[in-house]
Amino acid sequence: MNTPGVIVDQNTVRFERLLAGPIDRVWGFLTEDANLRTWLGQVESDLRFGGELKLQFERKEIPDRIKSGEFISGVIRVCQPPNRLTFTWQDVTPGCDTKYGVFGELPSTVSLELQERNDEVLLVLTHRRLPESAMVGVGAGWHTHLDMLAARLHGEEPPPFLERFNSLLPIYQKEVDRVFQQLHKYVASALVASVVIAAPAIADGSNQHIYLELKDTRAHMVTQIDHLLRERDYMLHEIDSLKRAQTADANQILDRMDRQVKDTEADIKGLDRAVKDLDSSISSMPQ
Repeated sequence: MNTPGVIVDQNTVRFERLLAGPIDRVWGFLTEDANLRTWLGQVESDLRFGGELKLQFERKEIPDRIKSGEFISGVIRVCQPPNRLTFTWQDVTPGCDTKYGVFGELPSTVSLELQERNDEVLLVLTHRRLPESAMVGVGAGWHTHLDMLAARLHGEEPPPFLERFNSLLPIYQKEVDRVFQQLHKYVASALVASVVIAAPAIADGSNQHIYLELKDTRAHMVTQIDHLLRERDYMLHEIDSLKRAQTADANQILDRMDRQVKDTEADIKGLDRAVKDLDSSISSMPQ
């Protein structure tokens, strides 16, 4: 399984990989500093809830030459060996203008989930709260690192990072552009729906096309509602963990996450109203 990551929305990318087991060995490659260095970067981590994580990418370009990359800082939010690990992810590279946090001051988050599948292990990696400008690079980056992880678990030597990363950038650029254009199309279709409600008498030649567009838009909105509900539940779980931590860092984040949950719930209500409006438009149109 070496398929590209799924661009879930403007700020989320998800990967699924079947890896060589057993699960404890895979967990070790995701959490032990010496193993992480073989496929991700130089890591220092305190593997517990609330523990800090520091990552520096080291990219092997040619034999005997190492190029240092970005510095990432994070805090572990969930640690349930050997099945689940979640941590915040924030670029702290000196002089870097990219902020991997799109909701106010909240950093992005990475969640890793492992499930046994006979002799293999399914890894689901989800990176949330990414700015739109980072989606292509982060998508290609995780894809490359997961290729390296798979190779290491099979006892193979992975190709140099940049060789693989550069070959993936056009693929992720195309997919991100497609998803973003699709989202813009759905917004336009929703506007058409409001016109249909206000003036349902449309020429028969265009009626069928609009009907299909509205049905497609409705299906997408229902999918988005389901995604937002999962995101809300994810944030509520994170809030519950932060409340139990009772640390200064946790208290600083709680208020911002509470506001984000409220904003997400408002988005869900808005989409729900839009779906009802679309249902009204669709039901009033001749098919």
